[in-house]
Amino acid sequence: MNANLAPISRIHKAALVVIALILALLFLYTMLSYTEGELAMPLDDTFIHFQYARQLARGRFLRYNSEDPPSTGATSLLYPFVLAAGYLLGFSDYRLIVFAFGLNALLLAVSAVLVYRITFLIASSTQEQSAKHEPSLLPSVPSVPRCSSIGLKGQSPLKRAQGASAPFVRSAWAFTSRLLGDSPTNPRRVSPSTVALLAGLFFLLNGPLLWSFFSGMETGLFTTLILTTLDSFIRRRLRRLTLYASLMAMTRPEGLVLAGLLALVFWLQERRRVKHTMPVVIVIVVPLLAGLIQPLLNYVLTGSLSANGLKAKSWFYSVPLYPTYVLNSILVYYREIMVGVFGGIGDEWRYYFPPLFFLFFLGGLLLGAFKEWRRRMVGPAILVVLWFFIGIATTATLSNALWHYARYQMPFFPLVIVYGSWGLSAAVWRLMTKLTPLRGRVWRREWLLVIVVCPFIVYALLTIRVFAGRYGVACHTISRQQMAMAKWIDEHLPPQARVAVHDVGSLKYFGHRYIYDLVGLVTNGAAEAGRNGPGSVFEAMESHQIYLAGRLVPARPDYVAIYTAAFPPAIYFADTDVFAQELYRVDVPDYSRVTSAFSEQAVYRIDWRLGGSGDKMVQANILSQVRGMHLVDTLDVADLRSERAHRYRWWQTGRPAGFPTEVRQFSYRTDPTRVVLDGGRMMSGGEEMEVRSEAGADMVIVMRTHAMNDVRLRVFVDDVYLGLWAYPAVPGEWLEAAYLVPGRHITSPRTKLRFEAVTDAPHFRWHAPFYYWFWQGEFRPETFTPAHLLSAELGGKVRLLGYDIDKTTVNPGQTVNLTLYWQAITPTEESYTVFTHLLDGNNKVWGQKDNPPYFGTYPVWVWRAGEIVKDPYAIPVSEDAPPGEYIIEIGMYEPLTGERLTIRREGYPPVDHLVLGSISVVEE
Repeated sequence: MNANLAPISRIHKAALVVIALILALLFLYTMLSYTEGELAMPLDDTFIHFQYARQLARGRFLRYNSEDPPSTGATSLLYPFVLAAGYLLGFSDYRLIVFAFGLNALLLAVSAVLVYRITFLIASSTQEQSAKHEPSLLPSVPSVPRCSSIGLKGQSPLKRAQGASAPFVRSAWAFTSRLLGDSPTNPRRVSPSTVALLAGLFFLLNGPLLWSFFSGMETGLFTTLILTTLDSFIRRRLRRLTLYASLMAMTRPEGLVLAGLLALVFWLQERRRVKHTMPVVIVIVVPLLAGLIQPLLNYVLTGSLSANGLKAKSWFYSVPLYPTYVLNSILVYYREIMVGVFGGIGDEWRYYFPPLFFLFFLGGLLLGAFKEWRRRMVGPAILVVLWFFIGIATTATLSNALWHYARYQMPFFPLVIVYGSWGLSAAVWRLMTKLTPLRGRVWRREWLLVIVVCPFIVYALLTIRVFAGRYGVACHTISRQQMAMAKWIDEHLPPQARVAVHDVGSLKYFGHRYIYDLVGLVTNGAAEAGRNGPGSVFEAMESHQIYLAGRLVPARPDYVAIYTAAFPPAIYFADTDVFAQELYRVDVPDYSRVTSAFSEQAVYRIDWRLGGSGDKMVQANILSQVRGMHLVDTLDVADLRSERAHRYRWWQTGRPAGFPTEVRQFSYRTDPTRVVLDGGRMMSGGEEMEVRSEAGADMVIVMRTHAMNDVRLRVFVDDVYLGLWAYPAVPGEWLEAAYLVPGRHITSPRTKLRFEAVTDAPHFRWHAPFYYWFWQGEFRPETFTPAHLLSAELGGKVRLLGYDIDKTTVNPGQTVNLTLYWQAITPTEESYTVFTHLLDGNNKVWGQKDNPPYFGTYPVWVWRAGEIVKDPYAIPVSEDAPPGEYIIEIGMYEPLTGERLTIRREGYPPVDHLVLGSISVVEE
């Protein structure tokens, strides 16, 4: 700053540094007390940075697992390099905790001094402006000489106090003057060093800030770089400004936004200074280029500009993406941050800032910005306005924006403290000026200011007590849960084991095993799968590969370590055989809900015996339809790679709740011995895909589905409507359904298919495809020759062509296998149930099997006109059936009313049942 400004007090800086070190020792003591002497960090995410740092130190650039390609799980590009330097200096394994803790203690002290200096510079700028008689870029609060300068009417306040006050008062005033470092010449303005000292104290005595600094995350580094950049901007140190802004832009994604806003403000500030063009261009361009390094690295390494962390956490990567919902969620979070985190409204946020402090911040900041705008200047107040309100908006785009005690908003806390301290001091001083006479009372105003501010300081001390305790509980949780699991994994699992995990930091850093990240922070592609839900998570695990000897090989996880009750996909996996055997469980009843999602985590062995079972068709009636055809393509729904290869698109009607994908393990009603494990989608709107095809050849589309309700789909081929594809509800079991596309509609090597759900159909909620097969060739409907021919019409909708029966003599308790051959006369929307009865001479039922055709999986309302349906029934014969002759009668009825369809045969009167023949029951 200009030499006309008062020098910054070395006593104040030294005091702040000492306080910072004392607080560091307090939090270190708290950590060791709660963990019984074990070094730990309060967040598992910290160890993600540690692992990347270890890999960097070993020459494996951004490789979380040595077997994997580089990944973008480290949201901060710069921080792992800083930690890697510590690792190379000998701070390996547990010692890296010491390095990170000490580094952040140093950053805390530096940040406190920077807060002091920035506040002093802002509060001092008006006097510099008045002395030069030229506009200033800073808010107008006058600077003042030191306390030794002359006060009112040529006398210092101490000189006047000596004649009128007791020695105690004189000593107190001398101490206060020495402590505050300044005494105002203008009684209407508070001294800059007093404001600066209050700001430094408010910064150091903020419990949430201390928690974030000592969490070992990049928060402390990012906070310090924001302050160094602002300090350099105020002092016009262009080289430092370029350096610090560049480092800031590489530390957090928000840093690039702040660098862009700084470039805008600096350009507006310097646009009229033509002779300084090159330095201005450097200050504007270099930080932006530095901030673009990480997105470009992301693109080169993963094909996406966004880091994995953003894909896993940003509202903009929600699946499905509802723009209005995303915007509303961001606005709700933004309001909660402003009103809760900074405004202190709500029980959760009461210990973040003293009451009303945010109002003093808004008053001081907006007043400074208004004065700059009125003078047509762009200075620090306007820069902080943009940084704060736009920077906070960038954090609100994260779905976990308020996690970890508002960790993402912590770097903006010092800005609130700087202008909040200034606004508070100015408001209190002006109030004291109005309440006390001007002459001979300046020293009392200094004392009154201290008295008024004391409750704020006491409140701040309370936040330290609260957050020091929370810090200890968090470290205890990490030590007893994540780190304990990591040690168990390191000691009990094979060295080549691959472990799927939810908390990826500690389990990799201390577990020393290959890690598959279920959330997707460090495993490329897993974040998209996680956002899509359990079905895509399963498919991604099932098809996971790693590089081995220069080539990709299958590498499914062998074990999984997860929260048993708090990881939503686990609920679906629990209904399958995937989590075959529990090996280890850890329970921390007094866990920190900020650090851990639940009190329990467990390690399971994964059973992959059903892995890949979803690739093959099972249902016999569907297999018969594609006999003689060849498979041209398949689509594994919920497998994101398969979906991308087919340009797969899906959509919802409305905004239904729940995951868009599921993983299910079911058998088939037609063959209960065949069990299939597969992932699929849940949609209420429809889907679209492109498949390989052969022009001119018939195509049969086969789908595996979990049909929870009746579904009717409008089928479009290359945007031409073909007709309806219908299938019935078969909840809790697999169903395969087929649809024929005549060859004349297949005109190119790639065919676009679109299926739109008829959403107004009765009872419709979901269309749930899990797998598609596409068969081509000449479609030849299967022909049947019943052993017993007949022709009978049922209700004018269905014709019975004949039947087969496997035996005419049975024992009690055996089964009679009856096969009926139906033909659809005309399409119908009705659903009918077939009844088959075994009756004695008194019409008493001794065997019965009632269900819609083909085990209830192919009812009448899905039949095509003219289609012939083979419909088998296994009629159980009662074990109590006496020997004798029995008849078999069949028919159809409406299931809701029980009313039977009228059966008409040529030469016979209409009836409601049809007798097919007789069998004999004999004793064994």
